[in-house]
Amino acid sequence: MPNAILRAAGANCANDTSSTRWPWGYVAETSQVITNHTGWEVTPGGDFPTTNRTEDSSGELETLTGSSFSKSISVNTNLEAQVNVSLIFTYQAFKDFDITVQYSGSASSGGSSIIATGDGDSSDTGSFSKTETITLPRAVKPASVSVSLTAQAIYNYADYPDVNPKNKIVSAGITITLN
Repeated sequence: MPNAILRAAGANCANDTSSTRWPWGYVAETSQVITNHTGWEVTPGGDFPTTNRTEDSSGELETLTGSSFSKSISVNTNLEAQVNVSLIFTYQAFKDFDITVQYSGSASSGGSSIIATGDGDSSDTGSFSKTETITLPRAVKPASVSVSLTAQAIYNYADYPDVNPKNKIVSAGITITLN
Protein backbone atom coordinates (compact mmCIF):
# COMPACT_ATOMS: atom_id res chain seq x y z
CA MET A 1 0.00 0.00 0.00
CA PRO A 2 1.60 3.33 -1.04
CA ASN A 3 0.56 5.30 2.04
CA ALA A 4 -0.36 2.71 4.68
CA ILE A 5 -1.82 3.88 7.98
CA LEU A 6 -4.27 2.55 10.53
CA ARG A 7 -7.49 4.29 9.53
CA ALA A 8 -9.98 5.83 11.91
CA ALA A 9 -13.71 5.65 11.25
CA GLY A 10 -14.80 7.83 8.37
CA ALA A 11 -11.30 8.82 7.22
CA ASN A 12 -9.94 8.13 3.74
CA CYS A 13 -6.51 6.61 3.32
CA ALA A 14 -4.63 9.53 1.70
CA ASN A 15 -4.76 9.21 -2.09
CA ASP A 16 -5.17 5.41 -2.07
CA THR A 17 -8.56 4.48 -3.57
CA SER A 18 -7.83 0.77 -4.07
CA SER A 19 -9.77 -0.62 -1.09
CA THR A 20 -13.08 -2.29 -1.90
CA ARG A 21 -13.78 -2.90 1.81
CA TRP A 22 -13.32 0.75 2.77
CA PRO A 23 -14.30 2.92 -0.22
CA TRP A 24 -12.93 6.45 -0.49
CA GLY A 25 -15.77 8.84 0.39
CA TYR A 26 -16.54 12.55 0.33
CA VAL A 27 -19.48 14.89 0.92
CA ALA A 28 -20.80 16.97 -1.99
CA GLU A 29 -22.96 19.94 -1.02
CA THR A 30 -24.89 22.43 -3.14
CA SER A 31 -27.12 25.36 -2.32
CA GLN A 32 -29.05 27.90 -4.34
CA VAL A 33 -31.03 31.08 -3.76
CA ILE A 34 -33.03 32.32 -6.74
CA THR A 35 -35.05 35.54 -7.01
CA ASN A 36 -37.24 35.89 -10.11
CA HIS A 37 -39.16 38.89 -11.39
CA THR A 38 -42.90 38.15 -11.28
CA GLY A 39 -44.44 41.48 -12.33
CA TRP A 40 -44.59 45.11 -11.26
CA GLU A 41 -45.53 46.53 -7.88
CA VAL A 42 -49.06 47.91 -7.72
CA THR A 43 -48.12 51.23 -6.09
CA PRO A 44 -47.99 54.25 -8.40
CA GLY A 45 -44.78 54.59 -10.38
CA GLY A 46 -43.98 50.90 -10.66
CA ASP A 47 -40.36 51.52 -9.75
CA PHE A 48 -39.60 48.02 -8.50
CA PRO A 49 -40.58 44.56 -9.65
CA THR A 50 -42.43 42.10 -7.49
CA THR A 51 -40.36 39.01 -6.90
CA ASN A 52 -40.48 35.36 -5.90
CA ARG A 53 -37.56 33.91 -3.89
CA THR A 54 -36.73 30.19 -3.60
CA GLU A 55 -33.96 28.48 -1.64
CA ASP A 56 -32.71 24.91 -1.75
CA SER A 57 -29.71 22.96 -0.48
CA SER A 58 -28.50 19.38 -0.45
CA GLY A 59 -25.59 17.33 0.80
CA GLU A 60 -24.77 13.75 -0.10
CA LEU A 61 -22.11 11.25 0.92
CA GLU A 62 -20.53 10.00 -2.30
CA THR A 63 -18.09 7.18 -3.04
CA LEU A 64 -15.12 7.89 -5.28
CA THR A 65 -14.59 5.77 -8.38
CA GLY A 66 -11.31 6.55 -10.11
CA SER A 67 -8.98 9.29 -8.96
CA SER A 68 -11.15 12.41 -9.28
CA PHE A 69 -14.52 13.67 -8.13
CA SER A 70 -16.62 16.73 -8.90
CA LYS A 71 -19.85 18.55 -8.23
CA SER A 72 -21.54 21.39 -10.07
CA ILE A 73 -24.75 23.39 -9.97
CA SER A 74 -26.39 25.67 -12.52
CA VAL A 75 -29.60 27.71 -12.23
CA ASN A 76 -31.63 30.06 -14.41
CA THR A 77 -33.08 33.34 -13.17
CA ASN A 78 -34.53 36.48 -14.68
CA LEU A 79 -33.39 38.71 -11.79
CA GLU A 80 -30.65 37.44 -9.44
CA ALA A 81 -29.28 34.19 -8.03
CA GLN A 82 -26.54 32.71 -5.87
CA VAL A 83 -25.22 29.15 -6.08
CA ASN A 84 -22.63 27.40 -3.95
CA VAL A 85 -20.85 24.07 -4.33
CA SER A 86 -18.59 22.44 -1.71
CA LEU A 87 -16.55 19.24 -1.58
CA ILE A 88 -15.49 17.95 1.83
CA PHE A 89 -13.46 14.92 2.87
CA THR A 90 -11.47 13.56 5.79
CA TYR A 91 -8.16 11.75 5.38
CA GLN A 92 -5.26 10.15 7.21
CA ALA A 93 -1.82 9.88 5.63
CA PHE A 94 1.57 8.52 6.61
CA LYS A 95 3.21 11.11 4.30
CA ASP A 96 2.24 14.30 2.47
CA PHE A 97 0.28 13.95 -0.78
CA ASP A 98 -1.08 16.34 -3.41
CA ILE A 99 -4.54 17.09 -4.75
CA THR A 100 -5.40 19.26 -7.72
CA VAL A 101 -8.49 21.47 -7.39
CA GLN A 102 -10.18 22.97 -10.46
CA TYR A 103 -12.74 25.75 -9.96
CA SER A 104 -15.10 26.99 -12.67
CA GLY A 105 -17.92 29.52 -12.27
CA SER A 106 -19.97 31.89 -14.38
CA ALA A 107 -22.80 34.38 -14.23
CA SER A 108 -24.15 35.30 -17.66
CA SER A 109 -26.26 38.00 -19.27
CA GLY A 110 -25.86 41.44 -17.80
CA GLY A 111 -25.80 42.96 -14.34
CA SER A 112 -23.11 42.66 -11.71
CA SER A 113 -21.63 39.37 -10.59
CA ILE A 114 -19.18 37.96 -8.09
CA ILE A 115 -17.61 34.51 -8.16
CA ALA A 116 -15.41 33.51 -5.22
CA THR A 117 -13.60 30.52 -3.77
CA GLY A 118 -13.75 29.66 -0.09
CA ASP A 119 -10.17 30.90 0.35
CA GLY A 120 -10.90 34.38 -1.04
CA ASP A 121 -9.90 34.34 -4.72
CA SER A 122 -12.62 36.07 -6.73
CA SER A 123 -13.71 37.66 -9.98
CA ASP A 124 -16.37 40.24 -10.85
CA THR A 125 -16.14 39.74 -14.63
CA GLY A 126 -18.86 37.07 -14.92
CA SER A 127 -16.36 34.25 -15.30
CA PHE A 128 -13.86 32.50 -13.01
CA SER A 129 -11.50 29.60 -13.59
CA LYS A 130 -8.61 28.44 -11.43
CA THR A 131 -6.53 25.29 -11.01
CA GLU A 132 -4.31 24.80 -7.98
CA THR A 133 -2.26 21.98 -6.51
CA ILE A 134 -2.54 21.66 -2.75
CA THR A 135 -0.16 19.57 -0.66
CA LEU A 136 -2.04 17.88 2.17
CA PRO A 137 0.24 17.24 5.13
CA ARG A 138 0.85 13.94 6.88
CA ALA A 139 -2.00 13.32 9.31
CA VAL A 140 -1.97 10.45 11.80
CA LYS A 141 -5.21 11.79 13.29
CA PRO A 142 -8.01 12.44 10.76
CA ALA A 143 -7.76 15.82 9.01
CA SER A 144 -10.55 17.52 7.05
CA VAL A 145 -10.41 19.30 3.72
CA SER A 146 -13.14 21.59 2.41
CA VAL A 147 -13.19 23.55 -0.85
CA SER A 148 -16.04 25.72 -2.09
CA LEU A 149 -17.06 28.06 -4.88
CA THR A 150 -19.89 30.61 -4.88
CA ALA A 151 -21.27 32.36 -7.97
CA GLN A 152 -23.73 35.22 -7.72
CA ALA A 153 -25.57 37.38 -10.26
CA ILE A 154 -26.59 40.64 -8.62
CA TYR A 155 -29.36 42.77 -10.05
CA ASN A 156 -28.92 46.52 -10.06
CA TYR A 157 -32.35 48.15 -9.78
CA ALA A 158 -30.95 51.29 -11.43
CA ASP A 159 -30.67 49.23 -14.64
CA TYR A 160 -34.34 48.26 -14.46
CA PRO A 161 -37.12 49.24 -16.22
CA ASP A 162 -37.05 46.41 -18.72
CA VAL A 163 -40.54 44.95 -18.80
CA ASN A 164 -38.99 41.66 -19.91
CA PRO A 165 -35.95 41.02 -17.70
CA LYS A 166 -33.02 39.16 -19.21
CA ASN A 167 -32.49 35.51 -18.41
CA LYS A 168 -29.27 34.73 -16.54
CA ILE A 169 -27.49 31.43 -16.01
CA VAL A 170 -25.43 31.19 -12.82
CA SER A 171 -23.17 28.17 -12.31
CA ALA A 172 -20.35 26.86 -10.12
CA GLY A 173 -18.35 23.64 -10.25
CA ILE A 174 -15.34 22.03 -8.55
CA THR A 175 -13.26 18.99 -9.51
CA ILE A 176 -10.68 17.41 -7.18
CA THR A 177 -8.07 15.00 -8.50
CA LEU A 178 -5.98 12.85 -6.17
CA ASN A 179 -2.37 12.89 -7.36
